[in-house]
Amino acid sequence: MILRHGLIELSNVFIEDIFSWFYDSIMNECGDGCGAIVCKNYKMAADLFIQWFISTKQKDRFWHPRSIIDEHTISFHDSNENFIFTDDIDIQLYDYDNVFIIKKPCCLAKNRNIVLVPV
Repeated sequence: MILRHGLIELSNVFIEDIFSWFYDSIMNECGDGCGAIVCKNYKMAADLFIQWFISTKQKDRFWHPRSIIDEHTISFHDSNENFIFTDDIDIQLYDYDNVFIIKKPCCLAKNRNIVLVPV
């Protein structure tokens, strides 16, 4: 459900679909995109995203490895795009950047025991 431009609540969506939408929304915005996934287990989400990125985009890494912004935020930076993972529900990004909030558990299609947990 899209609440306003840039704020997207997700419930019962496969994690692979979230990552695809997350990645495409950042890369296809009008340059220098940014986005965030907000969930309780954001560190696991960041690790899963890198695994997804390597397997689907056929790249072995981002230009800049994982950056720990603060105790609640991890970022990956690739060229001029930022992929953020956090448990901070109040994260502030620019107007045209998307924040994907996990509202109800979302699992991997390949393994339903791996779940992104709502904050």
